[in-house]
Parts: sequence; C-alpha cells; structure tokens
Amino acid sequence: MNSLKENMPDKHLSSQFDNELNSVSSRLMEMGGLVESQIQQAVYALSLFVENVADGVIENEHKVNTMEIEIDRELSMIIAKRQPTANDLRLLMAISKATANLERAGDEAAKIARMVKSMMTHGGFRALPSSELRLATEMASDLLRKSLDAFARLDTATAVTILKEKKAAKKAAPKKAAPRKKAAKKKAAPKKKAAKKAAPKKKAAKKKAAKKK
Repeated sequence: MNSLKENMPDKHLSSQFDNELNSVSSRLMEMGGLVESQIQQAVYALSLFVENVADGVIENEHKVNTMEIEIDRELSMIIAKRQPTANDLRLLMAISKATANLERAGDEAAKIARMVKSMMTHGGFRALPSSELRLATEMASDLLRKSLDAFARLDTATAVTILKEKKAAKKAAPKKAAPRKKAAKKKAAPKKKAAKKAAPKKKAAKKKAAKKK
C-alpha cells in the first residue's frame, strides 16, 4: 500500500513532517485492521453463540480505544510543531475523523459481543439469519478495507464507488424486527375505537337520568 506522502500532489520540504505523516497513517491502517477483525469476530459469535469469541472481542475493545487516543495525540503534536496549512491540515483532520469513525465501529462490535453474552446468560437464544449476517459482514468488511486503501492512496474515484456500494450493503443487511411498542399500539387501537363508540351511549344515558330527576 502506498503511503499518503507518495500520493500528495506537492512534496513537503520537511522530511520530518513526511515521516510523522507516514507514521500516523500507518497507525490508522493498523487500527482499521483491528476494527475489521473485531466486526468479523463479533458477528461470528452472534451467528453461532460462541462465548469465548465474544469475550475476545470485549477484551480487545480497549486496544481500539487506546489506539484512537494515541493517534489523536500524535495528530495534536504534529499540528502544534509543524503548524500545517491548507491541504496538509485538511488531511490531518481527515485522519482524526477516520479514527473516530473506526472507534465507533469498534464500539458497535463490542456491543454485539455483550449482547451475545447476555443472550447466553439469560437464555435468549433464537434462530438468526446466519447466511444474511455473513453476507452483510463480508460486504461491510470489504467496504472498510477498500475505504482505508482509498484513503491511503487519496483515490477519490474509488471513494465514490464505495459510497455506491454502501447502499447495496444496507439492502443486504438483515431487516430489524418491528418494535414491541408499535405492536402494543396496534393491539390497543381497537380498544380505543370501542371506547369512542361507547361514549355517545354513556352521554345519552346521563341525559335520560337527568330528565327523570
């Protein structure tokens, strides 16, 4: 994979800046690889209810969080020392945003792992669409790999293609079950209608009682 330095339109005068930029971009790629593994392991644990795999995902969550903090620290030091402007500054901010997004993806993987453990503890087993989960996971992992590669090469054409593929990945994802609240509202609806119909009868009865008095 080419470094960000090699794909910049203008050569930097400071070789130290180049080294720092390559170092932080390498850390970003490393974090992306770890998050990709977390996602795959979390869905594997969910599909087959494998508790030790779920435990591994939860244990590795702190590694993702630590990497985000370290990368942000490196970025702050680079900005403070080199005071980059224009394209250089935008690139560093883009790395910061990418790091935050990877951290959120890692958090979601950990949430899945905790849900697996909770379901196993409380006996909440149920049939899951394993083939759909596997397909969605493969598509998500592929998009993540392509996104990181496109970012490293500053390949805007590939980035546009990835955005289109993202829509296909959303369609392939298993559909969520209807919330219980909506189902409860539907059940309660007939009762409300019946109550409304009964209201005029109650009013008529009250009027008759008033006339007799």
